Amino acid sequence: MAYDRHGRQHLLDAQVAPTFPVLIVDIDTGQAVQEGMALINAGLQARGLQSADRLTVAADGATSLDVTRLDRIRLADDGEPWALGGAEVFAVVSGLQTGKAEPEMATVSLPYLDHDKTDYTPGQALVIWGNYRFDTANVQLFEEDGDTNYKDLLIALTEGVKLALGAFAPEYAVIADIGGAILKAMPSGWFTNDTDYLDSFYLLQRGQTYTGRMGAANNARVTLSPLTLQ
Repeated sequence: MAYDRHGRQHLLDAQVAPTFPVLIVDIDTGQAVQEGMALINAGLQARGLQSADRLTVAADGATSLDVTRLDRIRLADDGEPWALGGAEVFAVVSGLQTGKAEPEMATVSLPYLDHDKTDYTPGQALVIWGNYRFDTANVQLFEEDGDTNYKDLLIALTEGVKLALGAFAPEYAVIADIGGAILKAMPSGWFTNDTDYLDSFYLLQRGQTYTGRMGAANNARVTLSPLTLQ
């Protein structure tokens, strides 16, 4: 529903942008996502589901950190109606902890990924290794539409994922199950126009290059490369 300067109502198509200018009043979703990711990561750390960066120490005492870098990404559909402007995409990275039978999870904001059918080349650190058993992790992409309750998201990623997994042995096959548990734990509204599920990349491995890899939902295509920070 929109109103012109005379107060008359106009029904606009949610999927097709109108041919005339429209002024939209909204919150700063980008800032909200950044703050929300910080809140969630702090909550995961406090609950023992996100470890501190585990550095590699060489014989001479030098330290390094291995990451998987997001070199290129393209979405077929960002799930964002025209009225809401650019998309606000974030990733949930998950796997098994190295020291105990618990999930390891982190959230990462992709603030530049505004539109679908567009190539982006961010060179962003997407997975920080050292904390994932078997050097393997999942990456799942979501798009935030402005009304996400980040406390609910934190509960989904902690209590909901544990409930969906149940008791498990820390075996390689469980890593993909953690990704499935994340999707199962999300509120049903996250698969509509509230917060949209975009795609999943399962069992990404440390030190591997992935060129033009499609996600499980065939919606996101990424190129990933290994990088050692020293």
